Amino acid sequence: LKGVVREALRIVERTGLPGEHHFYIAFNTTHPGVNIGERMMARYPREMTIVLQHQFWGLTVTDDRFEVELSFDNIMEKLIVPFDAVKGFLDPSVQFGLQFEQVATPPKAVAAEPVQAKIESGLKTAVAETKPDAPVPADTPKVVSGIRKVLVASGIRMDLAARSPEYMRELTEHHVGGLLKVAPEHTDPEVLNRMRKPANNNFDSFAEQFESESLRAGKKQHLVPYFIASHPGSDLNAMIDLAVFLKRSGYRPDQVQDFIPAPMDVATSMYYTGMDPFSKQPVYIARKLHERKLQRALMQFFKPENYFEVREALRETGRQDLIGNGCDCLIPANPPKEAIERRRTLANTRFRGEYVHQIDGPDQTSKPDDAPKQKLSKKESRHSPGLGYRPQRKETRRPPD
Repeated sequence: LKGVVREALRIVERTGLPGEHHFYIAFNTTHPGVNIGERMMARYPREMTIVLQHQFWGLTVTDDRFEVELSFDNIMEKLIVPFDAVKGFLDPSVQFGLQFEQVATPPKAVAAEPVQAKIESGLKTAVAETKPDAPVPADTPKVVSGIRKVLVASGIRMDLAARSPEYMRELTEHHVGGLLKVAPEHTDPEVLNRMRKPANNNFDSFAEQFESESLRAGKKQHLVPYFIASHPGSDLNAMIDLAVFLKRSGYRPDQVQDFIPAPMDVATSMYYTGMDPFSKQPVYIARKLHERKLQRALMQFFKPENYFEVREALRETGRQDLIGNGCDCLIPANPPKEAIERRRTLANTRFRGEYVHQIDGPDQTSKPDDAPKQKLSKKESRHSPGLGYRPQRKETRRPPD
């Protein structure tokens, strides 16, 4: 099988790397015949992985070894690697990999369909008649002076990560601290199209691979998905579908993202114009504060305090089938005690006396209990006109007798 590596490097030596092809080559630095220089040997005393992609020079391939010059920290280093020292070979662009065990007996192989190298544009490799048990991971040096661990908290492109099992294995084994935040944003195809994001099935496949690789690594790790409400194109029906997806998947978002138009954003243009700037088609916009409140509540349908908002949204869209005790029902038929208490509290707060216009008369002013009471200097008869509403204004002052 190492003849496949030799033939691939010979083609690169003659024509270069076409398209998106690039090679990861892992080799044993202690193998006889390996020469990587003292500086590189001090950094990689046992194993080293190099990448042949954009910048490499002087690639020379013979029957038993290859030579190449690479730049490390802006210092050129010449590497001489026998093919017997190679432990792994990978081309991620076509998901083609080989792994070699340096033992006395040949590596175990599993009968499978012939593995034809999917390397286009003139890069023709030999055809291997067997396939290794597993592709070699693109291992990069994991020991860096002064750095104990590198963790990824968010920012993963799920659609791209799911295409590379090696990346998923490396991520779950070494670079997740228990929780990984991802942003599928929504489940409605139209809303995702407005966001220029892939379909939601990418999140499903990513979640399955993440769970599988976490179990393989023996770690208990979880995904924290982020979704958004009131995005251009999102109406109550789209949010109800998202709520059903969350119910079936078992996700309960602790935080809710509510769309806010920001400068230099295509979604902001949609929000203010009501039109997709690319297709010139009208886009639904949730402008009213009450509807935005209902969309936020649907994302957290499981909270008792959101019961009445979720019920209103379901009734408004004719989805009473989601009210009850069924598997897909979002809320029960009867409101929980917490929902009733919250509605009562909000009602008391909203309709207090200080929000009603009152006129304080002489007997309504607040005075200390021990303050002496003042008597009126003159009693007014009900048959004679009084001083009126504002007795101190000029128009009510009677002329002296």
